[in-house]
Amino acid sequence: VQPFGDHHYFHDDEIKELINRAKLMGAGLVTTAKDMARLLNMGPEHQKLADISEVSEVELTFDDEATPARIIAKTVERFEARMLAK
Repeated sequence: VQPFGDHHYFHDDEIKELINRAKLMGAGLVTTAKDMARLLNMGPEHQKLADISEVSEVELTFDDEATPARIIAKTVERFEARMLAK
């Protein structure tokens, strides 16, 4: 397992290393649907990584229907506070 942070930019050398390590280990590569969309529009090495990677679909369900709206409202509130502080 090799985790990467959100919005990680994969450099060409890093991609080559990932592909080589996966081949040596007989392992597969997995990414999120969001990151797959990014890989498809970034260049030839990124396309190679996309071609051999499997997409892991993620679904998020909240017990309380109001939770997403509260999360969005709090995010907007914090963003606005940061903008006003500048």
